[in-house]
Amino acid sequence: MNDASHLTLLAADDQHHAPGLVWAYRAAPGKAPEPLAPRDIEAALASADGWVWLHVDLVDRRAHS
Repeated sequence: MNDASHLTLLAADDQHHAPGLVWAYRAAPGKAPEPLAPRDIEAALASADGWVWLHVDLVDRRAHS
């Protein structure tokens, strides 16, 4: 079984800023993945290196808009 206990969920006060977002991570070459706050996602997506993982709960109807 995979242990995902190290993955952090969004803080309760961040959840209303990103409907349906469960967590977000940014990974850059040579660095461990880091959790992202919703306010930092746009800058992370604009970065030329690495990648961004946005985990969205598709059961949350707000994620579909």
